[in-house]
Amino acid sequence: MSLEIVSNNQKVERRNIYIQLIKGILSYEEHPSLWVHLEQYEQEIKYFFTENLNSDLVIDRHWKFAFLKSANIEVENQHIDEKLFITPMTLINKKHFRFKTSAVLFIIREKYEHILNEQNKIFNFIITKDEIYNRWMAIMPKANNEIELKKNIQVSINDLVLIGVIKRQKEDSDLYTIHPIIQHIMNIQTMNEFLNKIIKYNKGEEQTTSIEEMKLEMAVEEETLVTFNDENLE
Repeated sequence: MSLEIVSNNQKVERRNIYIQLIKGILSYEEHPSLWVHLEQYEQEIKYFFTENLNSDLVIDRHWKFAFLKSANIEVENQHIDEKLFITPMTLINKKHFRFKTSAVLFIIREKYEHILNEQNKIFNFIITKDEIYNRWMAIMPKANNEIELKKNIQVSINDLVLIGVIKRQKEDSDLYTIHPIIQHIMNIQTMNEFLNKIIKYNKGEEQTTSIEEMKLEMAVEEETLVTFNDENLE
């Protein structure tokens, strides 16, 4: 095999890795051959995303998956006493979560942590829609319209499926597999802070007029994913 053919094959492999990472999560389980090449060309791939897409490549070697995280450029503004954050990319978007989605994310992260702390050697990262709903009812303020609440919870679940945090086991199933990426989106500290805010709110200690007003504080933003923006390809 000529060097030219080898070089072309490497370019194709790297291109496929770029495409998969821009679309979402690249895992060994679903893309074993791409994972091998990701490890082989790790430095080149990191450089590509840092320089061209203003994103950091995060690799979880324990669970064998990788994803992109937004890398904001911090710039000191000499005219006013504040820091500006510049995100020049148009191909990828930062992914923030609405309050209800953040709350559902918290419930799933809590279940994930519980499974991790069990003594079982084989982890079964499964959660059901009923578990999510029941936990919501146990910790969140009482909903005025439970039918509307169930619809909103399902919308939030669907949002988390789209970005790969959970995966529906079957098309019509209410069983979801939790992806380890959730550890990178909501860490232990954020999870505990989220729960403490809910507890304080329920006790009347939180100085806000409504639970929705807490969303800016509680929405999980410190670990920001980047997602594919189809509009820029039209």
